[in-house]
Amino acid sequence: MTQTLPIFNPTDQLPEQPRFCVSCVHLLSNRNYISNASTWRCGAKENMLPETFDLVTGEKKLQFKVILCRDHRAESNRPDLCGTEGKWYELYVRPSYLETVEEQEVVKRSKKKLSADDLENL
Repeated sequence: MTQTLPIFNPTDQLPEQPRFCVSCVHLLSNRNYISNASTWRCGAKENMLPETFDLVTGEKKLQFKVILCRDHRAESNRPDLCGTEGKWYELYVRPSYLETVEEQEVVKRSKKKLSADDLENL
């Protein structure tokens, strides 16, 4: 008796992943500190207002329609916001150079005590 297995078709829809701000590329805060989530800001280009410059220092000022991510995600009926569905969401992919940490050799300290003569020879 032969059994056939279903074949995955790449055109089939994959289940929709939740769109959390913590995994969004537009997050302008440190995503490692979940406790500070109430202060996370959204840097999506759709959220940016025209940039201005400080006339004294020449620094560019970033201005946003809505500053905090929590305010964007709270309202779903406004088309100009990211909303509960996460319209501006793009998955953040951690850079590869942060993924691989090469092991470094640890130099062990010598247990030999230094004498005054050793220090004079330096």
